[in-house]
Amino acid sequence: MKAPRLSLLPLLCLLPACGVGGSTSASPTSTELEILAISVSNGSIWKVNQPIEITFDRPIEFGSVHPGSIQILDSMGHSAGGTFLHPLDANGQAQQDRLVFQPTCPQLADGSDAGLTPGGVAYRLTLHGANAGGYAILPINGEPLADTVTVDFSTPTDTAPGALFFDPVPGPPRVQIRGAGGISTAALYASYLEVAATPSGRAYFQYDNFAGMGILTAADWMFLGDGIPRNHYSIPNQQVGFVFGFDQPVLPTADNLGRLKVEYLAGTWKPLQGRVELVSNCTPGTS
Repeated sequence: MKAPRLSLLPLLCLLPACGVGGSTSASPTSTELEILAISVSNGSIWKVNQPIEITFDRPIEFGSVHPGSIQILDSMGHSAGGTFLHPLDANGQAQQDRLVFQPTCPQLADGSDAGLTPGGVAYRLTLHGANAGGYAILPINGEPLADTVTVDFSTPTDTAPGALFFDPVPGPPRVQIRGAGGISTAALYASYLEVAATPSGRAYFQYDNFAGMGILTAADWMFLGDGIPRNHYSIPNQQVGFVFGFDQPVLPTADNLGRLKVEYLAGTWKPLQGRVELVSNCTPGTS
């Protein structure tokens, strides 16, 4: 029998976390793309999982965002790991006049696997303009960014979690359950039971007001048939995992992850043997 997989899937809400701090403008003409603000400012200390947001004066052509038009490099010329994306508004629509770089979020306790390397590493953000003679970010309508813009920043030297990691949500992490605390009853980032490690094998927990907890519905139990499989190593369609989504990144230490347990009722509550692994510590769709 295979030990059940208890996966953690912490989530990071990009838009509320991305304030616009330092502002940089290339002073283009009215037809040229203009940068209104960049959330990281020159000389700032930037946490290893903290998103960088760039606000433009108009929607941009996302296809023009690539290593030739925008770079984040350390002093050795190594690229920061991460993903560029448009943040979503309250209605789930892409904000095409904003560009977010989400650094790869660390899954190791020391943060060494983060997209931005800890330890006071210096980085330069470069948005190439048309004056550089190469590629430049393009607006959907109008001319490209005229002049190159750069911002220099560095990561923390302090390795304490509070100094190293960006915490986008006040207070302790909360488990994401469909129907609880304003979470959509169709949210894909909420917690679920997974059978056979496929999206079609997911049964999402739904918040029950009477029980005061997340439960599996009658339809879910019909899907499970004879109940939860025994989790055999050699039978893929009988492998089981509990995947828990949180509202923020969690501290990726063994002691912290070890606090998550699944119990079953057999006269008294008893712990279910299994392993806990952090499968993502960032936004959905990023590493």
